[in-house]
Amino acid sequence: MECVQERALTALRPETFEFCRSGSFDKDSIVAIGGELDSDDAGIYLHLVWSKDDAKIMFLYVGQSYCLLRRISQHNNPDHPKKHPSLHYHAMDLDNMASAFVLLASQIPQETGQHQYLQNIIEMWCCLMFDTLAAADRQEYLPQGEELPPSLYGLNVVIPLWHGFSNWTSTNIWRRHSYTIPKRLSHMGKETEVWSGSNGLVKEYQKALRDRFSALRFSPNPQHQQYYFQVKRKAQATSASIKTARTVRETLLGVGKEVKTYNCQFRPGRYNSMFCVFVGPFCIWIPKTSLRSCAPTVHFRARLPDGERHSEMYASKAQLSDPAARLAIQITSQFEDSSYETTWLRSNGKQIVKKMNTSVDHIEGIPIEVITKTPRRWLSKGESQGRNEVMYT
Repeated sequence: MECVQERALTALRPETFEFCRSGSFDKDSIVAIGGELDSDDAGIYLHLVWSKDDAKIMFLYVGQSYCLLRRISQHNNPDHPKKHPSLHYHAMDLDNMASAFVLLASQIPQETGQHQYLQNIIEMWCCLMFDTLAAADRQEYLPQGEELPPSLYGLNVVIPLWHGFSNWTSTNIWRRHSYTIPKRLSHMGKETEVWSGSNGLVKEYQKALRDRFSALRFSPNPQHQQYYFQVKRKAQATSASIKTARTVRETLLGVGKEVKTYNCQFRPGRYNSMFCVFVGPFCIWIPKTSLRSCAPTVHFRARLPDGERHSEMYASKAQLSDPAARLAIQITSQFEDSSYETTWLRSNGKQIVKKMNTSVDHIEGIPIEVITKTPRRWLSKGESQGRNEVMYT
């Protein structure tokens, strides 16, 4: 840790230290940091964007590059933002704005396998110094107990610690967090209701993105229309998955969650000997023989230990590798004479295993696009998920 701290302090330019000591946080003080940006060296830079009408209205973006000259040229290329829209470029595109780049850190050691992580750490440090992250991120990474106001300047949506590298064989860190970017933009916009600073900019940027995307629906290009409907279906499926996950989690993992029971008269044959309880799209079968009679409601309580097969698992035919092997469901019924009856539920169905695998996936927050590609899963029907019938993987 001392080695990382020493290298980070060495990389930070004296002008950056001087800015921090000055206590000033205005346009002129930031521009005065300066620095040589027309080099092929690696470094951490800051892009200051301010209003020509009022220099107090300014936005800050901290970035990194292995070749500063190439990266700054990309930022200044008017065609680049069109291909790579972002909150940063949206601020640059506002009317009557000016901007300047300054160099915060340079001479970062380039040892193979280490400099990439070090650049992320230094960029993260600079984001915290210049207040360019959302309040939730600053609250997590700055000393505890400090009251942090909403950022009025920040354009960094993703924290630098999440950055992947082009030569990685795996980018699991980025994949794990990239799906939260729209949510993070939403939270940044909700930090204050005042239409000023980066919070108002976030709302404006969100609206611009929505409008541009909605326009694709009426594009004369069939590929644009196809892309629009593909994204809409995926968004609807993701939304449905989130709602399902919330319902399943609250019902099964809640403390004595009360749910209604139904006689299965709509299903012929062996289902006549069952009660059923709906948990989101999942139907939990309750044999009538397991209870003296069934009250209008029962209290669910599930157990889902980490990495352990539960001895009372609901899906009795689950394999050791199935998430369903960890799920046990207990119900408690209260009858008119105020007596209680508690039992562990079991099901011998083969397909129940796949349904419960999906149920556990929802509880544990697995994205729907991952669930659909995982073996031994149950996928519900519905146009919102692009399917007209139930599917088993």
